[in-house]
Amino acid sequence: MPTRLPLTLESGTALWVDAAGTLLHPARPVAEVYAEHAQALGHEVETSDVGRRLGPAMRSHRALRAGDRTWRRYWRAVVSTSIGADDQACFEQLYAYYQRAAAWRVADDARACLQLLRRRGVRLALISNWDDRLRSTLDELGLVSAFDALLISGEEGVEKPDSEIFLRAAHRLRIRPEFSLMVGDDPEFDTVGARSVGAFVIQFGSEIKGFGQLMDPP
Repeated sequence: MPTRLPLTLESGTALWVDAAGTLLHPARPVAEVYAEHAQALGHEVETSDVGRRLGPAMRSHRALRAGDRTWRRYWRAVVSTSIGADDQACFEQLYAYYQRAAAWRVADDARACLQLLRRRGVRLALISNWDDRLRSTLDELGLVSAFDALLISGEEGVEKPDSEIFLRAAHRLRIRPEFSLMVGDDPEFDTVGARSVGAFVIQFGSEIKGFGQLMDPP
């Protein structure tokens, strides 16, 4: 049965896509990668402990991202909290690791979906809370040219759910927000933010399970 989208994706409309958890997914469990790097440097830490600390660390240190395109202060705090040690070498290794394309898996059918929608005349933007490594990662994955605009919070100086980053997307695509559809996995950053400017939203992972469901004929 075809997916019922809140907006028909055709010429004169726009698709806004989230990155982490929607378009891109870690190739390996993050806690496992953190633990392996820490253990190789002599730290006694278990993957389960890293997994337990990682989410709260990412939330509690979020303020460190402000005014920093690289998010280095933020990620160092996240790594230190997660592995239970402030190790510069471990941080540098992980920071470099997650810039590489090999650290990420592109969602199934995402490339085909973006190509199809572009042929239909749909305008495409990526809107992501990410540091300035993302552009080079997307370039290595061959995805920069898949979008008409990239709005990366580290570059923009504003993060979702702030309405400003969504308004910038609409302006750059020359499509009004009410003719735009946001696809993302986060109920707060993606859903609340996009709806605040009048865009439609569909939740990735619950309302749709993959990009293939965006490719039904208009």
